[in-house]
Amino acid sequence: MADRHQVLCINKDDRNNPYERITHIGGANASGTRWKLTQIKAIGGIENGT
Repeated sequence: MADRHQVLCINKDDRNNPYERITHIGGANASGTRWKLTQIKAIGGIENGT
C-alpha cells in the first residue's frame, strides 16, 4: 500500500477565479519538508498507486 499524503495547498492559473483549473498540489512530509506536484503527476500517482 502506498503512503498517504494530505494536500494542504493548491495552485491555479487564476487564483481568484473559482472555475480555473488546479495546476499543482502540495503539502508537507512527516519530517516537515514540503512537497509540490503538478496536476498530471498527482493524477498519475493516484492511478498507479504511488
